[in-house]
Amino acid sequence: VVGGGGAAAGAGSRPVRAPCAGRGRGAPANRAGLTRGKVGRDAARHRVATSLGRCRRDATAHIDVPRRTKDGSALWVLASTDLLPGAPGGNGGFLSFMVDITERKQIEEALRRSEANYRVLAETAQDHIFVITRGDRVEYVNRAAAMQLETMPERLIGRLRSEIFPADVAERQGRGLQRVLDTGEALYVEGRTLY
Repeated sequence: VVGGGGAAAGAGSRPVRAPCAGRGRGAPANRAGLTRGKVGRDAARHRVATSLGRCRRDATAHIDVPRRTKDGSALWVLASTDLLPGAPGGNGGFLSFMVDITERKQIEEALRRSEANYRVLAETAQDHIFVITRGDRVEYVNRAAAMQLETMPERLIGRLRSEIFPADVAERQGRGLQRVLDTGEALYVEGRTLY
């Protein structure tokens, strides 16, 4: 889209009118089958105006924009805008295009839900759950494990595992963790650990 008019299409994209019309309208093209819903119109306009402001400063801008098709289904597009050079002291306009990123947004949302479900499961479990990085630091610890250590999870995150457990326990854990890292296979160990 040059100067905000017309439509552009690329691989994997749907032709839509750019939200950054040269005359500031940003209305969708009927031929693309898109309509802007009343809900969120002001927020969308604000995001587009902010994107255009960045474009004026940085010569390029990218923004994820929610849209609705005529049948009411949700659509997400990545709107990319580049400032075109103009005559000295003048504005050459904008080059804009939109790419349908609905599938990417759906995957991101599914991942967020999955992570939220995992976090609820881990937080409510009575088992002691630690996530340890390859650098042997605590990345996550649930409340049950922190309570056993008579502290809060926030005080354990980022610490070396060997700082938390007695030397013999840390050494035994370290061997098991190294085996998991080397083989990529899960390791189930049951036993009594005093700490």
